[in-house]
This record gives sequence, structure tokens and C-alpha cells, in this order.
Amino acid sequence: MKKEINVLIIEDVPADVVIINHELRRGGLSFRSKRVGTKEEFLEELRSGPPDLILSDHGLPQFDGFSALAIAQNQCPEVPFLFVTGSMGEEVAIESLKSGATDYVLKNRLTGLVPAVTRALRLAEERRKRVEAEHALGLSEEHFRNLVEGVRDYAIFMLDTAGNITTWNTGAEWIMGYPAAEIVGRSHECMFLASDVAAGQPGKLLRLAENKGRSEREGWRLRKGGARFWANTVVSTLRNPEGGLRGFAVITRDITTHKEVEAVLARLAAIVQGSDDAIISKTLEGIITSWNHGAEKIFGYTAEEAVGRSIVMLLPPERSEEELSTLSKLARGEKVEHFETVRVTKDGRRIDVSEGISPIKDDTGRVIGAAKIARDITQQKLAQEQLRRAEARNTAILQAALDAVITIDRESIVHDWNTAAERMFGYPRAEAIGRNVDALIIPSTLLQVYRDGLAQYLILGAGSLIGRPIELTARRANGAELAIELGITPIAASEPPLYTAIIRDISARKETEAEIRRLNVELEQRVRARTAELEAANQELESFSYSVSHDLRAPLRHITGFIEMLQARAAPALDEESQRLARSIADSAARMTRLIDALLGFSRLGRADLRKIRVSLAALVRGAQRELRSEMHDRKIEWISGPLPDVDGDPALLQQVLINLLANALKYTRPREVARIEVGAKADAREVVCFVRDNGVGFDMRYADKLFGVFQRLHHPSEFEGTGIGLANVRLIVHRHGGRSWAEGTVNEGATFFFSLPVAAAPVP
Repeated sequence: MKKEINVLIIEDVPADVVIINHELRRGGLSFRSKRVGTKEEFLEELRSGPPDLILSDHGLPQFDGFSALAIAQNQCPEVPFLFVTGSMGEEVAIESLKSGATDYVLKNRLTGLVPAVTRALRLAEERRKRVEAEHALGLSEEHFRNLVEGVRDYAIFMLDTAGNITTWNTGAEWIMGYPAAEIVGRSHECMFLASDVAAGQPGKLLRLAENKGRSEREGWRLRKGGARFWANTVVSTLRNPEGGLRGFAVITRDITTHKEVEAVLARLAAIVQGSDDAIISKTLEGIITSWNHGAEKIFGYTAEEAVGRSIVMLLPPERSEEELSTLSKLARGEKVEHFETVRVTKDGRRIDVSEGISPIKDDTGRVIGAAKIARDITQQKLAQEQLRRAEARNTAILQAALDAVITIDRESIVHDWNTAAERMFGYPRAEAIGRNVDALIIPSTLLQVYRDGLAQYLILGAGSLIGRPIELTARRANGAELAIELGITPIAASEPPLYTAIIRDISARKETEAEIRRLNVELEQRVRARTAELEAANQELESFSYSVSHDLRAPLRHITGFIEMLQARAAPALDEESQRLARSIADSAARMTRLIDALLGFSRLGRADLRKIRVSLAALVRGAQRELRSEMHDRKIEWISGPLPDVDGDPALLQQVLINLLANALKYTRPREVARIEVGAKADAREVVCFVRDNGVGFDMRYADKLFGVFQRLHHPSEFEGTGIGLANVRLIVHRHGGRSWAEGTVNEGATFFFSLPVAAAPVP
């Protein structure tokens, strides 16, 4: 409402205008008024600008109020119009309101004028704001419709409560292939695979959104014609102002390409990790940022040892500037050709490597690092040297090999037999050459199987020996058997065809595998034995609990019963000190009973099965507050509760944790006129940390380690009652959930008790 309102008064009696102005001013209104008495004057005032309020007499000599009302309704319907008249019958009053008058006031009851004017102005202001809001909403909805229709990367459409499509944007037509006229009115199930429809997935997606407010899933969807694509779908609920379900808003995005890119990246990562070449990335300063399995094999450093260190660690002293010089060239945009150099392994060996280095660039094209592929060419360099020495080199390699290297022809006749073969099988080279290899090294029991398989390979070039070695049982010259790994490859360009058989003695490995199997069996036996011991221990604990529950409670019941009988029978005869002693005995027996009950409860908590589900912390807090209503009676308590997430845990046990912590807070804030208790939580990727904070008596942090111990108390029972088992229960329950518990406090300033729960892995969509 404006500070000063403009009032137009239609009145032929000036004195009445003075009275009206006086009444308005007396009512505290700030206004300017103008009187008109004729139709022409009224129209002229309206043309000069509409007033904030029109007050009109009903009957005028030259101009009646109903005519003025009709003109006002036509030209400025938003302006409140009130009749201020000397008399007006009920029928006329009703007719005036039907015609559009805001209200009417009789001149002999002008005390009602200011309230009527105030009400009329307020209603007019509310109508104005509502019209503006409706206009703005219309513009916003039109803008939103245009925006949605203009989006092609997202299918955006609406569903009714039954899951039938009600709207369909251009993006939906582009992605799904259906024009709006063809799809609107159909069930959204037409976009799901038949197997998903049979499993009820479309309905589950909507129900999840209805319950949670939103649901998101990834999966296969169908275009028109049946073509599949991988989609990300987000469903949100639409509700009316009363909270009732109106339908659903669905946003679907085709992420097939994204998934394919992820698959390509995964394959590339597998190639990098599976490569025998060293693939290393580093910053321009030479700091290693990635290190594959091939680098580990070549240089001897694990990824944990290498990443974060300078690449200079691989350089011999005389080449210490080589890498940084190469990186400087890359930073300047210069190309670095492949080159051969020398590097040092973890154990100090020098190896020849062939390196190729490429720049790593950011999105702007700026060089931010380098990727290097290094291949160990030490053997290649040796081979090149041996090529210059021809047969001498070949002989040296064969003789230096750790594996047996045998050359055979198609008839399995031995043409070459290296030193390792001599050591492995016990035949001198001269004795082996010219003989059939199967007669030398294959046990008689496996001879036919070996000959059949070898013949298939030598004749057809195919079989189990292609692309991978096989494991066999072989025979030494002395008849002893050994486990070998055999691989056979053809020697290129040999005529007649020759084949190289590389044989590795894997007896030690087989013995190790057998030992591992034996140890596994032994370990399983130990586990079974330990399990039996734990079961026996649990049985003993059950027996102890039974003993505590029955054997210890019985004497306590006797003590309690006899002291009650003594108090009932002999109380008049006992002096005051004797009566006090009798009460002390009764109180101590009751306290012992409570301690036993608490100890049994603590024991049961340690053995109770955990039934973990997804549970709302907020709901557990509300449940704990309901349980503790009796503790809040006749107390002023200010509850502060922040956002509380859902967690994974046993709802009954977590409820007990919150009951114990809130009961603690209620107990130790009793000295406060107004207790303030705050419940909150913070979460990160690893855990959710919950806390209960109060403004109670607090505690000395020097004794914080005693708080969670069984029967550990920092206050005398005369100050605050309790068994000293509640916080021990909290720690036990939280520990069984894989969490932590701790406390912080200051004497007379309050305390905060914390517990954490691990975050469960996110479910796979």
C-alpha cells in the first residue's frame, strides 16, 4: 500500500466530504481527496489517471452511484469502489455488490469507513500482486516451454500418475524417434526392453520417484523401430499445492557414446597395464605421475615407489641432464624423435632402452607433461652384436639360456641341444643330436599322447601349442620325472622346416604350488579349529550369562525380600540409624540388580546378530525422543537438529545408541533452566560422523578415556543416577558396525558425544 493514497469522492454535498475526510484522517490514513459531483467531472478525473480508491454516494441529483460504478468497472476495474450513502436497503446493497462494488458504508455509521477502506485497499493490492504473479508465471511457463522444446540433447516429457505420456519435447522426438502426435497418450513402457517390462522396472522407477521425490537409473532403452541405446533417466515427481501426486517429469539422455568411450578408455588402460613396454607419464619438471606394469618389470620399481619421484632416478650419472633437456624441447613445441639410450634399474643394472616421447597437452593445447614409451632393447642390442659374430653369437645365446632350447624337425629328430638341455635332462649334446626327442625326454606312459599332439602341430601348424606353452611331465636320463613348460615355434625361412622347442623346468614351482595347497588345507583346518574354539567360548559366555542371571540374582532377591520384611516388621523398633542402614542395604541390593541387568544387556549386545539395512537417522532420532518422553516431563528443552542422512546399519541397535546418548544429554542437563540438545551429522566419502551436543555439566577431558568403559562413571550416583553401562553399549554397537566413538567436553560448559558409521558402497544402477 502507498504511503499516501489518492481518493476520488463522488458527492454533491461538500459538508459530507468534510466529514468523510475527517473520518479517514482520524483513522490514521494518509491521503489526498478530490470531490466530483457530475458524470463529466468523474470521467475527466479518470482520464487524468485512476485513483487508488473511489467513494461514491448512492443517489445524486445529476449522477447516480450505479452509473459511476459501471463506468469505474469499465475503465479501472482494479480500483476499489465503496458506496458511502445516507440510506441503502438490503436489496440495493446486494445489487451494488453484485455489480462490482467492493463494500458499502452508511453515513450514520461512519465508524466502519476506515476498516472498510483498509480492507478494500488490501484486497485490491492482493489482486494486483496476484495478477502480476499470474502474468509472470505465464511468461515463465512460456519461456520454460520454449526452452524445453529447443533442447535436442535431452528427451524431456511428462507422465500422468499411471505412467502415460502427456507431453513430448523436440529432444524426445530426436532421441526416441516418435513424433509427439504418435507417442502422447501411450505408456512409457514402450521405451523399455520387454524383459524390463516383464520385471516391472518401469513401475518400480516411478514408485521410487514417488517415495523419494526423485529416481535415477541407467540402462537400455528402445527407440522407435526397436533400436537400443544406453540411457540415463531421471524421474521427478510433480505434486499439487496440497501435496498430491500430479504426475512425473522425465529427463532421458542418450549416453551410448559416453559408455563406448568409457569402454575404449578401459581397453586402452588394459593395454597400457598389459604392455611389456614401460609406459610412463611425467610433468615438465620430470616428476613421474604414472607407471605401468611394464615399467615395473623393466626397471624394478613398483608404481608406489616410482610415482612422485624424479625420472632422473633412472639415469646413469653421465646422462643426468638427458631427460630434462628432452622435456625442455617438448615444452618449446619441438618434436623429439625416437632414440636409444642407457638407463639404470632399481638393482643398479644398466640396460639399453629405445624411447619415444610425446607431449601431454591440456584443453588449451598447452604442454603440461610428457608420455614416454621405453622398451628394453638390451637383448636386441646383444642380438645385433651377435649377428655380427654370426654362429658364435647364436651358440653363446643358446649356451647362456636358462631354459632348455632344442631344435627339431618334422620327424622330431634333434638338430640342436643347448647346455641348459644338457643340465635339465642329463644327456650330453653329442648324444642327443640325431635322436628322436620323444624317446629322450617323454615318459613311456605319455609317449603316444605326446606324439599325436606334436604331429598335429608339426604337420598342420595348429593345436594346443599355438600361442601358449603347455605343461608336461618329462623324463631325465636317469629316469627321474620332472614338470616342464614346453613351447614350440617354427624357425622362419628354414629348409627343411625346423622348429625350436623351449623347455622350462617348473618342478620348483609345482612343489611350491603343492606346498601352498597343503598350507591352505592346514589353514582351513586351523580356521575350523578356531571356529570351534569361538563357538565353545560363546557357549561358555552363555553359561556365564545364565549363571549371572539365575545364580547371582537369587541371593539378591533374598536380600531384597528379607530387608523388606525387616523394614515392615521391625521398623517401629529400629532407631533412625538402624533404619538408615536398612534402607542402604535395600538400595545397594536394587543397584546390584540393575548392574547385573545392565551387564547381561551388554553381553547380549556383543552376541546379537547384525541385520543391516538402509535406515533414516532422522527417524531413529524421533523414535529415541518418543522413548524418552518421560524424561522430558516438566522440563524446558531446546532441541536443535540438523540434516541427518540415511545410513546402513541395524535399526534396533542404532536406535539404542541414540536412546543412550539422548538419555545422557537429558540427564546431565537437569541442572540447566533451559536444556539445549543438538543432534547433527557430517558425511564424507568414507564415513558418516554423528554427534549429540548438550549444555550440561560437561566433564574433564583428562578422564575422557574412562567414559566408554563398563561401569566407568565420572559422577557420584547421588548426583546423577545410572549404571555406567550406557556408553559402553554405545561403543560396542558402533564398533560392531565398523565405526568409532569418542567424546569432547568442558566442565560446566557441556559435552559432545560422537560416533561414526562407514559409508557403504553405492549400489550398481
